[in-house]
Amino acid sequence: MRARFNCVSANAHIHSLFRCYGLKASLLRIKVIEMLFETVSCKNTLSAGEVSEPLKAPGISLLSIREMFKRLQDVGMVTVHEDKNYSLSQEAIRTLQELNAEGQPGTDGS
Repeated sequence: MRARFNCVSANAHIHSLFRCYGLKASLLRIKVIEMLFETVSCKNTLSAGEVSEPLKAPGISLLSIREMFKRLQDVGMVTVHEDKNYSLSQEAIRTLQELNAEGQPGTDGS
């Protein structure tokens, strides 16, 4: 008999967000969405360069970040602004906040 584990990821709400948009959740995408979600409260936007800097790793170039942003923009998860900076779309923010609230202890989602 196999043991069943109830492992809940700290990023479960972000994984669910990707499922809502029909995308797979790669580590790079998760990190980028985390960074964008952190900027929501201060209404900031981030450039591709600002996102790629802390993610310095082999195989992750500025071009890969821009291509990923383009894909996220195509599905409506990310908004690109006139200054070429990015932010989460209002719909993605609402969805993430709802998913995050559902996962908090003491709510119906626990």
